[in-house]
Amino acid sequence: MNAKVNIIIVKICKNFNKTTIFNIAKELSEKDCMHYCYTDILDKRNAVLKNLLDAKEKYVIKIITDVSKSKDVKKIKSLNIDAVFIDINNINSTLINSLQSTGLKIFIKVTITSKSKNWEQNISNLVTKNVNFEAVFIDVKKSSALLLDKISKLQNRFPQIKIILGYEDLSLDILAKECDIENQLPNIIDEKKDILSELRSQIDSTDLEMLDIISNRMKIIKELGALKEEHNIPTIQKDRWDNLIKSRLKYAKELGLNEEVIFKIFDLLHKEAIRIQLKDLKKNK
Repeated sequence: MNAKVNIIIVKICKNFNKTTIFNIAKELSEKDCMHYCYTDILDKRNAVLKNLLDAKEKYVIKIITDVSKSKDVKKIKSLNIDAVFIDINNINSTLINSLQSTGLKIFIKVTITSKSKNWEQNISNLVTKNVNFEAVFIDVKKSSALLLDKISKLQNRFPQIKIILGYEDLSLDILAKECDIENQLPNIIDEKKDILSELRSQIDSTDLEMLDIISNRMKIIKELGALKEEHNIPTIQKDRWDNLIKSRLKYAKELGLNEEVIFKIFDLLHKEAIRIQLKDLKKNK
C-alpha cells in the first residue's frame, strides 16, 4: 500500500502583489509537507513572476507550471521552475524526450475531460523513460466515479505511481489570510467573473460526464440486444419499460427533478435503444 503523501499547491494569481506572494511563500515554507506555488505566467518581465522567483530564493519554495509542448521545456527550465503539470492527453514522445535530464518533476493532470484511449500507453512511456515522474494529480471535485475507476485500474498496472487526490479550493484557506479588503475591492468584478467561469466549467464537466454515461448505456444496450437475439427474446418488452420508467420517475421526484422532463429524456433513450437493437438485428439476418 502506498504511503499517504500530503501536498499543497497554491495558485499565484495575476493580481497578487509582492507582500501577498511573500506571505504565501513564508507560510508554505513552514508547512511540513510537499508544497508548490503554481503559476501560468512565464514572462520574466512580469512583476508577479519576478516576485514569485524572489520569494522562492528567500523561502526555498518550489514552483510548478503547465507544459504541453516540447519547445516550452527549455524556457521553463531557464526560469528556475521545479515541476510541471502535463495533461495526460498531451503526453507524446517528443515532449517526453525534451523532459529527459532536465530534473523537472512531472505531475500528470487528469480531469473529467481527459480522454482515456491512450492513458496506459502514455503512462507506460513516462515510467520507462529517464524522466522525474512524480505523481498523477486528480481534482476530486471535478472527477467522476468512472474516472476514479480508470485511475484505480491504472495504478494496479503501475503500482509505483503516486495518485494524488485533491481539492483546488483548499488553497483558499491560505489565501484568505492574505486578503486586504480595501486593496482587493477593485478586483471584485474579476472575482465574480472567475466564479461565473468556474460554474460554467462545472456544467461543462457534468455534461461530459453525462455523455460518458449515455455512451456506456448504449454499449450495454447493444450487448443486451445481442443476448435477446441469441435467446429469441422480443426486442420490445412493455412490462420492462413500464417498470423502468416508473422507478426512474419516482427517483427523479425524490431528487426534486421535473418529472415531465425526465420522462421525455428516458422516452428518447428508450426509443434510441429500440432503434439500435432493431438495426443490429436486421444487420445480423
